[in-house]
Amino acid sequence: MIEVEGMKLVGVGVVLGVMMVLCLWFTGRQVSAEWHLKKGQTFRAEQEVAKMLEHYEKATMAMPWMYVYWNAYGEGAFDFGTYDQVDIEILEALLEKSISGYENAYRLVNTQPYIPANLGLAYLAYSEVLEAKGAKIQAQSAREEGMNRYEEAVEVAVNNPRFVSTWAKLLLSVGREEEAREALLQVLAIRKPYQDTYYQLALLATNRKNYDEAREYIQKALQQMPGDEKVKALLQRIHEETK
Repeated sequence: MIEVEGMKLVGVGVVLGVMMVLCLWFTGRQVSAEWHLKKGQTFRAEQEVAKMLEHYEKATMAMPWMYVYWNAYGEGAFDFGTYDQVDIEILEALLEKSISGYENAYRLVNTQPYIPANLGLAYLAYSEVLEAKGAKIQAQSAREEGMNRYEEAVEVAVNNPRFVSTWAKLLLSVGREEEAREALLQVLAIRKPYQDTYYQLALLATNRKNYDEAREYIQKALQQMPGDEKVKALLQRIHEETK
């Protein structure tokens, strides 16, 4: 009986020992990931891109199952992958890293709208780089992927005007005007006024020569942003086109 009890105690001790080792192992990796994350943020602020990416990558290696580190990696690469003055090959490489980081974050957590939104924007920026390089088929594929991912973000954040407003502008950028108009109206159903939604609706109506609707929205835009130059310019355009 004593021997059995002793064996039980040994078993409990082994289990506790293993649990303690695992806890220390996990804590050590988390501390390492946080340290590298902070170093990456420091180098990001100092615009030391290579060092930033090195530390962000080490953070993901320390805690590969935590989406926040992959998302930070994606964000850092994206920030510097959208600089106009950088060589296009560098932009391409940075955006590929950004997509990789966001993809890993997305695989871990896809219920937070900003993750597919960030991934979508990265794909869209990447499509522009590919277009500039003449890789039209790959650019179109990246563009479609980007639009799909951002639309997914909107579906998750259906009551968040920020995501819906950006979605409307993305739709406009690819010529999907009717869908863009519906998205802008959805923004106003959530919150009005919101940013330049009235202006965007006025612009759409003007482009379609629906001047009654254009006047309605441009007046609301003027009330919201009385000194805005683009609003005043659109009002002048409407006057000229309806003389």
